Amino acid sequence: GTSYIQQIESCRTVGDLVRLNLNMRIPVHYSEQVSQITDCRSSNPYIRRSIQYIRRNYQKKITVTELASHVHLSKEYLSSLFRREAGMTIPAYIAHQKILAAKEMLSFTGMSIIDISSFLSFSSQSYFQSVFKRITGETPLDYREKTNRGNISPGE
Repeated sequence: GTSYIQQIESCRTVGDLVRLNLNMRIPVHYSEQVSQITDCRSSNPYIRRSIQYIRRNYQKKITVTELASHVHLSKEYLSSLFRREAGMTIPAYIAHQKILAAKEMLSFTGMSIIDISSFLSFSSQSYFQSVFKRITGETPLDYREKTNRGNISPGE
């Protein structure tokens, strides 16, 4: 079968990636495989279910209220528990998952930065770029140039 990377590489627009995600959930599975930075092995079932939900829905705008409702806890209690178990806040964890996915898209697709920002439900391209830089220490374009081996032509 075709590898995850090959299928992601074939995407040239947000629509292509959305269809791939809906049809095969490739970006979710791939991001789960490569997630190293925010790998939390909590034994707490609420935290495990929260992390699983975030990893399956990273491309959407996820609120703490929505997540708490999903795991049937108050948002205050879940926030406190999550910070203690995962070592970061829920919004920080969500941001890390989104940036992990963004790094893969920047490396393996020709999607433009604005399309990646839109796909990952950031409120604006500039907000996406500031979150990306805060987490990785570099801009999305610098990251793409560093990781892109000339296999694709970025959609900039």
